[in-house]
Amino acid sequence: MPKSNVCHRMGAMNGKQISTVSLDLKDGWRASVVLEDSGGDKLSQAAWRQFLAEPEQLLKLDGERLKADGQNSVVAQPILLGERRITAVIKVRMRQDGFREFFRWLRPARAMRNFKTALKLRAMGITAEYPLAALEQRKGFGAKYSIYVSEYMADSPNLYHFVRDELNGIGPDEAAVRRAAAYQVAEILAGLHNNGLWHRDAKAPNFLVGRKNGSCRVTLVDLDGIKPYRLARRRSRLRSLIKLTATVMPLGNVNRSDYWRAFLSYCKLTSMNEDRRRLFHELAMSAAAARLLSVATSAIEGRCEFTDGK
Repeated sequence: MPKSNVCHRMGAMNGKQISTVSLDLKDGWRASVVLEDSGGDKLSQAAWRQFLAEPEQLLKLDGERLKADGQNSVVAQPILLGERRITAVIKVRMRQDGFREFFRWLRPARAMRNFKTALKLRAMGITAEYPLAALEQRKGFGAKYSIYVSEYMADSPNLYHFVRDELNGIGPDEAAVRRAAAYQVAEILAGLHNNGLWHRDAKAPNFLVGRKNGSCRVTLVDLDGIKPYRLARRRSRLRSLIKLTATVMPLGNVNRSDYWRAFLSYCKLTSMNEDRRRLFHELAMSAAAARLLSVATSAIEGRCEFTDGK
């Protein structure tokens, strides 16, 4: 009989505590799950045990495929927890062959790390994806499968597609939405910086934009690239902004005021009191160089660059 309720941990959700529990499942699987959703409604251990009775079923999902790369996939799929039906984003990764993969999977699987990161960011007050569960199967040396489950954000295009396809058609709320989006992106990156973290892959597709009643809400998703600062904190403080700027540069409807507004908000939120115009020029030059490097690399490899904000 699989064990459950091994340990409890606490995170934070908009000032509230999020209870989590670790479950030992069959056939080498183990999971960490939350005991409430983003709305504060309870999710029982019994419901999770029932849903995860056959963990391998999560490897055979038939929902909306958001991304696929070999045997790795990202699917939007309704899941049933007791009487609760929740649409979730489920990311499945399988260990590939090779020594590098072998050693990489000796540590906790990516799903477990992302689950902890999401809880940590929300505890810090950073608007990040809401985690539901993380699973890994460990057999022999290291993990074999990694499955990360988070809440699906309906009607929330990523920042690149939002700016490209929707921003100019908003109407009288466009100026307010531009200001709000710029500030919220800066607030997320500043929150990371102020907590000793930075995002090495802070590209536009890793931010989702939800809109309601003339306002918008930006949420950070895909947390793989979040890393702690080492010794180069000062030198690295603009790296996330540079990456993000490089990925939206091809979009003609992002103007200089948008860039300046986001940059100025970031400076204020991180207490960066140096010559801001000089730093802004440095950011612009570095972002342009990063974009040119990506375009050149893509041309050499025969790929199409910046069609989706990558």
